[in-house]
Amino acid sequence: APNGELTDRTNLDERTYNDLRLLAGYQLLSGSSNWLVDIYGGFGLRSRNMIVVTEDHMISSDPDVPDSYTYTVEETTDNVPALFLGVKLGLGF
Repeated sequence: APNGELTDRTNLDERTYNDLRLLAGYQLLSGSSNWLVDIYGGFGLRSRNMIVVTEDHMISSDPDVPDSYTYTVEETTDNVPALFLGVKLGLGF
């Protein structure tokens, strides 16, 4: 409610990302132990679906007037390029 009371209405902030990746890498296995180092990188395409909820709190200077809240819900769907770089450490047994 605009006066700040609790209601059964919900506004969920949700972000979903799906990636399509093309990766290449190199693995180094230690000759004297079971340690493994995996170095990789590549390019990809990220599909983003974002529901962003913004809450604005209006503070009243009059004590007889309650504070009010307004909510803005913005949904965005787009595709963006992505760069991936990484290092993984492992121990084989």
